[in-house]
Amino acid sequence: LFGAYIIVSQSMVPTINVNDAIVVTRTNYNILDIGDIITFSSTDASYSGLTVTHRIVGKQFLSSGELVYRTKGDNNSNEDKVFKSGQR
Repeated sequence: LFGAYIIVSQSMVPTINVNDAIVVTRTNYNILDIGDIITFSSTDASYSGLTVTHRIVGKQFLSSGELVYRTKGDNNSNEDKVFKSGQR
């Protein structure tokens, strides 16, 4: 139900600093909203399948009914590639 991680990058500074410990819990993706910080397994090739902790900056339902979140590190200039969460 819970996981713990040590932050290893500066992508969320000043909200979360390098070497900070975070505790995460699984949740229903339907309750997540813009501004929430989430931890997820990245499918982005630039992160090589790493676990990433970033803020939700956008969300939308595709025509297929799939919910898509856009995420970004607070200290990053660019958004991550799209993080897809599931069906309506």
